[in-house]
Amino acid sequence: MQVIPILDLKGGFCVHSYQPSTDEPKVTIKENPFEVAQRWIDAGARCLHLTDIDAFRTGEPENVRLVREIKQKFPRISCQIAGGVKHEDHVSIWLDTGVDHVVVGSRTFKDPDYLEGMCTEFPNKIYLSIELKDGLWPYQALSDHYGNTLPELATNLAKEGLSGLICTNKTTNTDISPFQFIEKLQSEIDMPIIINGGLFGLNDVKKLKELKSHSINGIIVGKILYQDIIDFRKLSESVK
Repeated sequence: MQVIPILDLKGGFCVHSYQPSTDEPKVTIKENPFEVAQRWIDAGARCLHLTDIDAFRTGEPENVRLVREIKQKFPRISCQIAGGVKHEDHVSIWLDTGVDHVVVGSRTFKDPDYLEGMCTEFPNKIYLSIELKDGLWPYQALSDHYGNTLPELATNLAKEGLSGLICTNKTTNTDISPFQFIEKLQSEIDMPIIINGGLFGLNDVKKLKELKSHSINGIIVGKILYQDIIDFRKLSESVK
């Protein structure tokens, strides 16, 4: 399992926020994206999760030139791009930058056949971002078409060329490990799974390390790295 740092790209910068205290407003930090990427690569990162924040506002790919330059500067590093991807033209634009995978959101596709067609047109280049609630997949439009469980979805879309799943789990029970839902999925899904978030401190590292599966490829992290809550090298070593 590998640790995948997030680079949120906005207006040509890598941005991240923090709140000094509960009584103070959030502070946004703008950094040189090449320096940030180099920082994580020097620390051992083998993959970067890039997010085009501006694309969520405009509905079109915005930081295309920046992403292309990042990939050109770090050609040996795997890169996946997310951010407002809605149709084939967006996928083509991003793949033309040299990125390895394009992330599409499950809520984007009201027509399930459209997602299937995208996977077919760009085989092994699409990651599907799935939002779970307490480990369950509540999104009805796709579930009616591909099956009511994630294993059914993965099996059906793998045949069409889907590369893997990026799973974000929101839980209403704070007593349950944020990774507990993966324990069931990993034994039923024969497809790469990347966990998005859920890591908040050192106590979670032990729970993450207990996940032993060929399906779990990595975990995407942001806040805990940018706020120096956990050292990247130590985190990477702990999940091996």
